[in-house]
Amino acid sequence: MQLHAWIGPRGSGTAELSMHIPPLDTVGLKTTETGITAVHYICDTAGAAQLKWNRDDTDCRAIYVFDPATVTDKGIEILYVDPITRRSNPNGPAGFRPPFGWMNDPNGFCYHDGCFHLFYQFNPTSLAWDRMHWGHAVSKDLYTWTDLPVILFPDPAFPGDGGAFSGSSWPAEGAGLDLFFTHHRHGADEVEVQCRARTSDLVGIDAEPEVLIDARPADARERMDFRDPFITRGPDGRLYMVLAGRNRAEALLFLYRQAEDESWDYQGVLYSEPRFGGVAAECPVLLPFGDPQDAGTSWLLIFSLLGSRSKVKNRRNVTLALVGRFDGVQFTPDLERELDHGPHFYAFQACNSPEGIIGLGWVANWSELHAGKKLESGMTWPRQLALLDAPDGSRQLSVLPYRIPGDGPTLDIAANDEPVAIPAADILEIKLSIPKGNDPLHMTLGGDIDLDLILSERSLIYRCADMDQRELDVPFTGVGGVRVLLHHGTLEIFDQAGEWSSTLACAFYGKTSHINIAVSGKAQMSVAARSV
Repeated sequence: MQLHAWIGPRGSGTAELSMHIPPLDTVGLKTTETGITAVHYICDTAGAAQLKWNRDDTDCRAIYVFDPATVTDKGIEILYVDPITRRSNPNGPAGFRPPFGWMNDPNGFCYHDGCFHLFYQFNPTSLAWDRMHWGHAVSKDLYTWTDLPVILFPDPAFPGDGGAFSGSSWPAEGAGLDLFFTHHRHGADEVEVQCRARTSDLVGIDAEPEVLIDARPADARERMDFRDPFITRGPDGRLYMVLAGRNRAEALLFLYRQAEDESWDYQGVLYSEPRFGGVAAECPVLLPFGDPQDAGTSWLLIFSLLGSRSKVKNRRNVTLALVGRFDGVQFTPDLERELDHGPHFYAFQACNSPEGIIGLGWVANWSELHAGKKLESGMTWPRQLALLDAPDGSRQLSVLPYRIPGDGPTLDIAANDEPVAIPAADILEIKLSIPKGNDPLHMTLGGDIDLDLILSERSLIYRCADMDQRELDVPFTGVGGVRVLLHHGTLEIFDQAGEWSSTLACAFYGKTSHINIAVSGKAQMSVAARSV
């Protein structure tokens, strides 16, 4: 059995968590570090354990235990979560949420040995951003997740640092995964360095992380924004690393190539984005649609732009997706689209799988969080990305929700202004067919959630219970099919062809038990209430 706990002293004294498993002596886990710190304990003796701490001198935020031999099947067992870090929407069926604490970017998302592994930026000590850990969960179907132990912790050699920032994973030689991430070190000469940690058992790391790249290239703005390594197999069969950052004029993606001695050689700027000024690129993705060593293969490049502002589209921090050619030196785009047109979508990460390219993003927006809005964020529903031939002969990047699981009734509803009651569900999937000449589609959801949507040509207007009314520019023609997913505080809207989507966070958590839907105009609606 292993135990992870997060404790800290109240004041300048010592925090202590004592544990007693008869017939062993009582063990005291102690720390004098300022703030909340992780403490670990390993025990080979089975039996009932008694945990104690004095609330007057010890601030305990969370405790869980696990058996390394069975945790990938059974998950962690949570023993205590303090109200400061307790969530009203902990992990369950449907879109992923952490068991407690704060989360943001998906990291290291991969398909490995028959399972999807999701790592993520995680603060287990409160519901706000702080020193970053890597949380970890595993799933075989992308909608039921097993919570595993935290796998990366802030470096104790740098107290007060930003911790283990975002990154990716790659199959390790032999067994397990290599985790590539940015270590953010406050006060160091080089604030952001790129590291690798190996996990053979997919539960803990084998040894202390090693620094791979300890200085940024001259192209990067000094001392700022050089992070989020993404690993991919290149056209020559070697591994490549894409890093994100900026200079004073534009967002930049930097390219490194692994040498035969496993060092990393800088290749230059892979791609630059000048339209938003010197904002930082973050969370890059570079994946092939097929064999990376085939010269005819198209490549997918995704990155988010921290601080970008689109006045026309009424959004901040946009995420771009491009399809083009990658020759091992530069990326040349053939087409571009915004990956999502909603206000709560960022840091999308994807991987190749037996079913093609699949990914998910963070349902939040830094601009609103910095403005003081509270949000128990989660991940989007997984999305499949495919390159299709459009009717006009061009190519189109299609983004659609991964298959919706579960059982439950499906209701076919003609448009009317009278609300229709919907059965309880983990996931609601609403399919709308909008005919030519239809007035703006007005859909109202009442009961557990208070939400209004008005969809018309080039416009999506929405109002949620705790948010002001807002209008977004979306590439909707006013005619055709639309799919709406509602799950645990997240509303995701998709064009049926996958040409656009819009993600909205709303103040609703948990399983829907009382939903009313009314739709105006001439639209036809089908509602599937899925319980997983």
